[in-house]
Amino acid sequence: MSFFSAHFLFERHEMDKRKIIDVAAAAIVDGQGQVLLAQRLAHLHQGGKWEFPGGKFEPGETAEQALLRELHEELDITVHDYQPLIRLVHQYPEKSVRLHVFTVTRFSGLPKGKEGQALQWADISRLRSFQFPDANYPIVSAVQLPDLMLITPALASFNNDVDQLMLFLQQKVANGVSLMQLRLPDCDDATYLDIVKRLQASGLLERCRLMLNRNPKLMARFANVGWHISGEHVEAAQAILAKGTRPDWLSTSVHSRDEWHTRRMLEPDFVLLSPVKATASHPDRIALGWEQFAEIAEEMNCPVFALGGMNTADLIYAKQNGAQGIAGIRCFQ
Repeated sequence: MSFFSAHFLFERHEMDKRKIIDVAAAAIVDGQGQVLLAQRLAHLHQGGKWEFPGGKFEPGETAEQALLRELHEELDITVHDYQPLIRLVHQYPEKSVRLHVFTVTRFSGLPKGKEGQALQWADISRLRSFQFPDANYPIVSAVQLPDLMLITPALASFNNDVDQLMLFLQQKVANGVSLMQLRLPDCDDATYLDIVKRLQASGLLERCRLMLNRNPKLMARFANVGWHISGEHVEAAQAILAKGTRPDWLSTSVHSRDEWHTRRMLEPDFVLLSPVKATASHPDRIALGWEQFAEIAEEMNCPVFALGGMNTADLIYAKQNGAQGIAGIRCFQ
């Protein structure tokens, strides 16, 4: 057993000794880029901070039953359409809180704070300007992220023609892609830098979040981009992060439970977990399958994208197994 596996088992043992409180919470969206927030009452723990509405399970309740009941009791609304968003565990000295978070897309009634709490419809793009309890920050990331992520293929796929690559990316953004990772593993640094500059000048990044995948020193040259940290760049990234430099968004890739325990100190905003299925690009890697994917994803406490052999038909299975969504190259081609 590795050190990281043993350390994880110790942490799980310590968590198991604490009282576990199950809580249902909701990201209630209005279809116009806003989500409903509730402000904790001043006399409560972390009073004055904003949170996603919800509350504790009653004995014998499922997560879905607790969600419907709590939103009716707390906000006086009846929920009609919802789907799982993220599940995470937050540990306190005396207890562990397990949050079951759903996206609510349709409800009836006018939300009001029946317990005296203030409510506010907030722009999803501005959520990071609000002060939340620590346990809510992964939910903020999940609300702000889409459920599809494009990873760019090799430049050779475009006959090493940057203009063809740009046209491909323009088409994908026009078709609704709002999160992409600029991978381009066969591209030299000079060409990569030029492509990033062209993307920034093109206006595409006003509609699509860009994650760079390169040496952290190179990525740090650019503002308003995210960083994807691959295994070979973990140490370099840690050195830069330790100095207080951090991008708006940071992600990493993980292929096993042990690997996660070497990456979590990066405190990523989201993770790519792979391979879920066997892939032609990495035939030597054993596929995780959905069951093992779900087990590892539940430990991460942040949004997780399923990667490896994905196509758009897999999105429903990814959601059912705790994923934020799916990521890939071929599923977008």
